[in-house]
Order: sequence, then C-alpha cells, then structure tokens
Amino acid sequence: MIRNVLNKYREFSDSLLVSILYNYNIDNSKSYIELTLSCINVENNFSYEKVKLIMKEIEEFILIEPYNADNKMVIKDALLKEENGLIIFDFDPIDHFDYLEENPNSTFKIKSKQIKISAPTP
Repeated sequence: MIRNVLNKYREFSDSLLVSILYNYNIDNSKSYIELTLSCINVENNFSYEKVKLIMKEIEEFILIEPYNADNKMVIKDALLKEENGLIIFDFDPIDHFDYLEENPNSTFKIKSKQIKISAPTP
C-alpha cells in the first residue's frame, strides 16, 4: 500500500492539506485520522487531485500549529515510511535535499498501524 502511494505522490511536494478529521476512541483500535490532500499525481501527467488518506490504530499524533503562518496548510514535502510495524507520516521532516528524514521535533506527524487511500477526485 505504501509503495503505491509513494509511486503516485512521491513526497507530496507542494500539496495542500484540505481537511483533517481526528476521531478518538478509548479503544485505540477504533481511533482514526482522515486527511484530505490536494496533491500532484506523477502517474497522471502531474495533475492535481484530491485524495483521502485514512490512518487507523493511531499510536502517535502531533500537531503544533505555528503562531503566525499564513501557509500552514501547504505541505512542502512529507515523509511516508513503514518502520517496525508502524506507518510514519511526517509532514515536517528534515530535508537533506536528496532524501527526507523523520524529524524528532516535527510539528505535524502521525504514526499508525494502518493506512488506506480512497479513490482520487479531480
């Protein structure tokens, strides 16, 4: 699943976070985060499309809103990887220009056990 997402959207460069829905349940297996992104699909002639990513069984959720950020919903690059059974989605990674690294001080990061992507819309 992650490989398919990365093939289509790479690092989610120049994407826009359209909406975020966080549904918390005491039973963590029922908690989920739903992200709607407007992003470039490199497999579809580099056209923008809206995709919905649903992350389930949330292990960590960090969202620190910047005080004075007019473009806080614009994503420069995002790191998506799987490590030790967790899916890590870091929207504030360390950018080494030729690769991205998870940022221990990230202002926006989600770690979950599952990810699902919905069909894109124009």
